Amino acid sequence: MAAGAGLPLLAAAVTLLHFVVVYAYTPLVARIQAGYFELGLSYRPGGGELRRALLRCADFGFTILDVAEGETQAGDAASVRLRLKGRRSPQPLLDALKQQPGIIAASVGRPGQR
Repeated sequence: MAAGAGLPLLAAAVTLLHFVVVYAYTPLVARIQAGYFELGLSYRPGGGELRRALLRCADFGFTILDVAEGETQAGDAASVRLRLKGRRSPQPLLDALKQQPGIIAASVGRPGQR
């Protein structure tokens, strides 16, 4: 529309900015979000399992951004969702947590993913 209105410089600038957003901004946002994970844990409460799991997350180099109570579990189990940030793959952490006594289940995904 700008070119049709006699503003070719504005038309070129807007077109150039469009390509910058499409080819530079979108991959940049994806790269920034790549280090965020959501870890779901089910554990037996009262034995210090959650404290040990939080320490293990820190030992593996992850920053704990948020801790939220998870869905209620049947029986004597509790659950929690941790939002983590880190540069490494969460798979070694997940494997270590699954081996930890008192941890019933552990899963990992992207934030907002269920």
